Amino acid sequence: MRIFKLISIADVFTLCNAVMGFLALACATRGLVTESIMCIMVGILFDGLDGVIARRFAKKWNLGDYLDIMCDTTSFCVAPSVLIFTIYWNKDWTFTSGYIPSEIGVNLSQIILLIACGTIVVTGVLRLARFCYQSGGGSNIFIGLATPGSALILVLLCAVSFPGWTEDYNPGTMPGYVVVPTMFLLSYLMISDIRYPKMRGKFGLVAGILVVVVISMLAFPSRNLAIITALCIGFGYIIGGPILLRMDTKREIEVPAVDGVMK
Repeated sequence: MRIFKLISIADVFTLCNAVMGFLALACATRGLVTESIMCIMVGILFDGLDGVIARRFAKKWNLGDYLDIMCDTTSFCVAPSVLIFTIYWNKDWTFTSGYIPSEIGVNLSQIILLIACGTIVVTGVLRLARFCYQSGGGSNIFIGLATPGSALILVLLCAVSFPGWTEDYNPGTMPGYVVVPTMFLLSYLMISDIRYPKMRGKFGLVAGILVVVVISMLAFPSRNLAIITALCIGFGYIIGGPILLRMDTKREIEVPAVDGVMK
């Protein structure tokens, strides 16, 4: 039982994130889409609290780095992929209909969906491994889009419901031709060298509050406004985050030197 001596307070929240990942997978396999989405988003909250507590008490030890990778893989790579797979497997969302003339018995939509889900898992694992290898925890930037950010975008897309796109008003009515290409885009961003600012301080607090609001709104039919707002903010971060970071870096370089010292 010596392993418990290696666990810090922050690691407890990391393990809670893992539990949320498991619950998200369990709910997805049972067709409980909304519940699975909520579990993934609660996992994002636990992941954020993990970092806050680690910085506050400075008690996140080496074991925590490995826990982060394993738990984030479950909650932010595998769980969103399984959720999307469950929602869209029986939906023919491509512009071609019918089954591929072969003995495998799946259509083009399903093949592309499988590739997209597998790509999210592989690139997410690579992203997490690179983060641990480069010891990026002490930096103020991410190299590549963080896996919680990718997972958040995907589950918000799954949560949006637009009457008229399908016969009913249920989660997962966002067309597959929107969700699947987004999966490939997020996969690229996770393993890219694009720099993203970390959501800390006031920005992290605002992001946390936004996630809480969306979680609380998932139980109501009028949730779309909150979800669409969160999606817009998420895509705004994906597009604007690197631009703002580049502008800040350029501004620091252009600050004039006084007496040979950069001010």
